[in-house]
Amino acid sequence: TECRLVWFRKDLLRKMGWSEDKIDALYGQVERGEFTLDDLKVLAKEMVDKGVVEKGNAIWHRPTPGFDWYQFIFAYGGRIYDYKTGKLVVSKGAVLKMLKFLESLVKEGLTPEGMTQTAWRDIHSSWTSGKVGIFLTGGSWNWKEWQSAPYNLKEEDMFKNIGWFPIPSGIKGGKPVSVSHPVVHLISKASKHPELAMLIVTLASSVDLNVDHALGSGHLAIRQSELCYGEYREAKYTREVSKILKYSHFAPNDEKAPLYMQTLFEAVGGVESGSVTPEDALKFWIERLKNALGDRLLVEE
Repeated sequence: TECRLVWFRKDLLRKMGWSEDKIDALYGQVERGEFTLDDLKVLAKEMVDKGVVEKGNAIWHRPTPGFDWYQFIFAYGGRIYDYKTGKLVVSKGAVLKMLKFLESLVKEGLTPEGMTQTAWRDIHSSWTSGKVGIFLTGGSWNWKEWQSAPYNLKEEDMFKNIGWFPIPSGIKGGKPVSVSHPVVHLISKASKHPELAMLIVTLASSVDLNVDHALGSGHLAIRQSELCYGEYREAKYTREVSKILKYSHFAPNDEKAPLYMQTLFEAVGGVESGSVTPEDALKFWIERLKNALGDRLLVEE
């Protein structure tokens, strides 16, 4: 599995005069709900005002659809799926707050207007070179990605200059969030050798293979027994970042989830570009989902 998180540049906070104790205290403040998404915005504005990043380079995020966008709905107290009815959900109040938050990042000069049109390579290059202060939609796998070509960061330098915490709540006193998308192995009823298929799945899920995958890719354990495996337990990064998993929400394994994700992203892009207001973006998004999903969609305040 994996976790999603916020990355921030410790080296830039030091340039702003932050002490190591103040930097280290951020994680706990996020956990306690003392440091919210609004506080993150205040920090980003301070980065611009103090000149450690250029205008528009304070907060960047992914330029594509993804499960990451769900975490902001959760952060504002919403949900995306009703497990009792099996319906996708639009929590209007939470989504509107999310869209207004993202709009404010652009209007206040913290995020570029064309963020959703930016190439991934440009995002990672700007982040790893220290030109961007906060990467809002990070994932645990970025850690290994940034140690590989063409970025080639050294892990020692990363621990020194890059910090992380779960996605802050949008509500003072609320819990932080993360999102994971576990996948499952299914054996078809049509299988002529279900026992053999089960054996293959079992072997593929073995502790040693999955520990190798996790350590090599920045992903996390899929079995409790992996947490006790020597190499995994001794790896500082996986040991520490795994603590975010307790805040994870799951993305739904629903056949219409890709449509939900894609159209939500289009709403985000429209708001950030200034072509539509958050209110209208929400209205248009709901209309599109209703037309596509019918009674498989639950809309709530």
